[in-house]
Amino acid sequence: MKNPEEIKMKNTSNKLKYTVVNKENIDIAYNIQKEVWKENPDYNNFVEKAINTSKDNVSFIVYNEENPIGITGVYVDKKYNDSIWLDWFCILPKYRQKGFGKQVLIDTIEYARALNNFLYFRIETTYWKDRPALILYDKIMPFKEKYTAEDTDTYSYNRLIYTYNYTNKKEMWNNRFLGLNDYYMVDVILADKKDIDELSRLRIFQQKDDYKEEYVDKYDLEKITKEYLIEHLNKDIYFFMVKESNKIIATCGLQILKLLPQCIDKGAEGYICNVYTKDEYRNRGIQTKILKKCIQFAKDYDLSCIRLSTDSEAAIKIYNKLGLEFDTLAMKLKL
Repeated sequence: MKNPEEIKMKNTSNKLKYTVVNKENIDIAYNIQKEVWKENPDYNNFVEKAINTSKDNVSFIVYNEENPIGITGVYVDKKYNDSIWLDWFCILPKYRQKGFGKQVLIDTIEYARALNNFLYFRIETTYWKDRPALILYDKIMPFKEKYTAEDTDTYSYNRLIYTYNYTNKKEMWNNRFLGLNDYYMVDVILADKKDIDELSRLRIFQQKDDYKEEYVDKYDLEKITKEYLIEHLNKDIYFFMVKESNKIIATCGLQILKLLPQCIDKGAEGYICNVYTKDEYRNRGIQTKILKKCIQFAKDYDLSCIRLSTDSEAAIKIYNKLGLEFDTLAMKLKL
């Protein structure tokens, strides 16, 4: 969307106004989200929205007069083009029980209706007792059903799907698969000393994948990688990873570079390396989750920037979506 300022949400009472989340106000949206979802805020959701804003992929900050009081938004799951979904939605606790939540939800439903592209407005959410949002959804949304398609023998996620239909055609969700576990349940963790052996072996797999028939192990790569990680892991290089059955299936390294400070930054940069996912786990969004965790870590570490090198078109698409851009200033002399 070249002109996200063209995206407008109307309100039904003139008490509220809505501002599209962009790069300038993203921290306002995130601080609201973080106050409500203290355990699992998702900064990168707003980054993605700010970069790829469109009428059906947008977040809004909700204002009452000049006070930001909540967030709302919509997105589309491309597998199911009949439906548009409510994205992160909340009203800050001190502004609740004033009718704002009901108005914002109705305004969001009507915003999506006006797009004239969808039969259904839906909400995916999690049940817990006395959750305020569910009381609101029960009042406004006509249909509610359990979503159990991704439950396991040992765990039920207590998920619900609410549906609001825009036509006379009524179609429940009927447990169609959403892939929520890939988004919510991917557990990105930091590597520690016990992971060094496996990380070193995976480094060989990655290099073979990168270099193909040109791969030559000149220096005993596994040995020198292990020695390097013993000295540097969690000091000036951090590895983010996902495991399955206690085996690493995907990694991303962040090297901390301490450069000579400049007047515009203090010289601390990050270099992303060893971005690798085993073949059988690719195209599930796992690496995107790891990279988002890595980027947030870099922000928290107060790095001035992060860099990486790649010539993979598929990887470049992922990096672009996460906000990375090509920098033509770098020059290299191979020694």
